[in-house]
Amino acid sequence: MSIAQGSAGEPESRSASVVEELRLLPRGRGVLADDIGSRLGPQLRRLLGIESTDDPGVVRRKVSARLTVLADRLPEDLGHAVRAALALGDVTTDRFLKDRVGQVAAKIQRDPRTAKRRVDEGLRRLAEMLVDSAEPAPDRGNPFAPEGWYIKTLHSVLLLDREPLRLIERRRVVATRSGLDRVLISLSAPSPGDHRAGAEPPVRLDVLQGGVLVDEDYAGSHYRATLLLAGPLAMGEEHEFTVAFRARPRREMRPYYALTPFRPCESFQLTVRFDAADLPASVWRLDGLPPRMVTDFDPGLSVLDVNAIGEISVAFSDLRPGLAYGVRWSTGDDGGSAGLDFDG
Repeated sequence: MSIAQGSAGEPESRSASVVEELRLLPRGRGVLADDIGSRLGPQLRRLLGIESTDDPGVVRRKVSARLTVLADRLPEDLGHAVRAALALGDVTTDRFLKDRVGQVAAKIQRDPRTAKRRVDEGLRRLAEMLVDSAEPAPDRGNPFAPEGWYIKTLHSVLLLDREPLRLIERRRVVATRSGLDRVLISLSAPSPGDHRAGAEPPVRLDVLQGGVLVDEDYAGSHYRATLLLAGPLAMGEEHEFTVAFRARPRREMRPYYALTPFRPCESFQLTVRFDAADLPASVWRLDGLPPRMVTDFDPGLSVLDVNAIGEISVAFSDLRPGLAYGVRWSTGDDGGSAGLDFDG
């Protein structure tokens, strides 16, 4: 089964050859195919940063990392169609392209021919984005959400049974461009309310493994930290680092922890350990809420059980950028001015 080709009268463009090379990738197992390297034409090899010395595993990681990020920027129907056709992520594990296209057809409630057209439209858009990303352009990076990586896994442990509270995070990131040598971590926490020189900052950060702290910035209650990695990453290369935060006293915080990713995040696992002498009456799961809803008390939210040692654990997958994930718990009052809001 092949993806529909463009018509003979289709106008030539800079991305035309890239489209033709992309159309070779969905066959069989897609990016999971053993011969993934031999399917890549010269344009894709250049645009995806594939080196002649890369082994198949490295090739697969580079291809998957870059195309996943681009597919996430497509309209939802085209993004799903492309991820299914290329066998990116966990959208589908079917061995044959026709079966994966069949799943796309079922999801959009259209016939397979329409599904194939959606796949082809998505591949054309991918080609345009790949070509555009290779063109010199002014720096459009946002200092609060720089590009260059996405989060594969994030494991957070929030310890509320000590004062001040402590948060340990282990992140595994995947580079979406070659040469990535630093990453940003940012969060909002209660402001100290005192901006004089020498005032205690709202957060203290220790880098435990995988990087070194090279810059910190405070803007009211917003904190940003830049970590320098041991060396630059190649496109598709993964890197893991662990950090620990110490925040201000619990009484100054509102009772929640929320992650709002600014970039794709495949997996987020959170464990909260409460003080056995001060267990919450209720804990609620925050699963993809608009950030401003995090502080709204809503008894309809999913209720979690605290176990015998005062802990709860939650897990999320395929997080949507811009939405909040985490937990909220009840206390005798609303606590301080803010909870812990992390940006991914």
